[in-house]
Amino acid sequence: VVGNLLVLNGAGFAERLIYFPAVGFCMMLGLGAVALHERFTRTAHGWTRAISPLLLALLLFGAVAHVRGQSRMWQSDEALVEFTLRATPRSLRAQFTLADLRRKQGRADEAIALYERNLESSPDHGPSWGWLGLLLLGRGEVERAEAALRRCTTLRPEFAEPHMYLGLALERQGELAAAERALRRAAVMAPALTEARTRAGDVALKLGIERGRAGDLSGAEAALRRAVEVRPLSAHRRLLLGNALASLGRLGEAEVDLREALRLNPGSIAAAERLGHVLFQSGRYREAADQYRHCVVHGRDDLRRFLREAETRAATGSR
Repeated sequence: VVGNLLVLNGAGFAERLIYFPAVGFCMMLGLGAVALHERFTRTAHGWTRAISPLLLALLLFGAVAHVRGQSRMWQSDEALVEFTLRATPRSLRAQFTLADLRRKQGRADEAIALYERNLESSPDHGPSWGWLGLLLLGRGEVERAEAALRRCTTLRPEFAEPHMYLGLALERQGELAAAERALRRAAVMAPALTEARTRAGDVALKLGIERGRAGDLSGAEAALRRAVEVRPLSAHRRLLLGNALASLGRLGEAEVDLREALRLNPGSIAAAERLGHVLFQSGRYREAADQYRHCVVHGRDDLRRFLREAETRAATGSR
């Protein structure tokens, strides 16, 4: 805890800031003690001269005891910060550091209270808003978390993590498009933040399904493509994209993704069925019949009529 010769001011925590002031103060005390001793011994007589070393020894003992008492503040980060707050209760850095310690200790309620106290005196302190939002999100207070994280991303837009956590808060509230944008922004800002990219793909998948159910097939296709971009080896995502493309009438593109879905998961009856429909619509009845037959063998008796129709058309060459 940094201070001047008389008072602690809580200006910082780095010991190097104390070195020279402390050395200068000790030198001043030492030189002063020597000067007083020399002056006292020149003017003193008899027994009074003999007590001079005793007084100096008592002074030294008192200084050592005081320093030892003060050194307790350096026993741990927590002790140092708490001592700083006693010396300077309004120290922004001390409150923030103590809140950070409480957060790491799992004492979320205390950390939230400290972050909020920080923001009362320093409403533009971005990191406090960010950690407050994260803790509120963990506690299930999603709307308050969103507000705090939005404030953080406004004040400190260069930090990737608040954008990611904002995306998670928005996802929980069903705002999938905004959530995906925030997550993708975090992934672009910090490529090493793989969780942001993964979650962006998951949200894009949900968004694609939601738009498909709403009849927005073009929007569904775009979202599903982004989902596949994140996890290209997901048979489920390839199947959904193939479905969207087939519904848009883009049969050639749909076939590519449906075949990839089957390659990734050969046991997918849903992919085989959808591929059979795409091949049937393309006039490739023999190939369609193969897919329908595979589905029927695996228990899809409801597809027998499609199998018979495909076989008939393949045999007659009709369209």
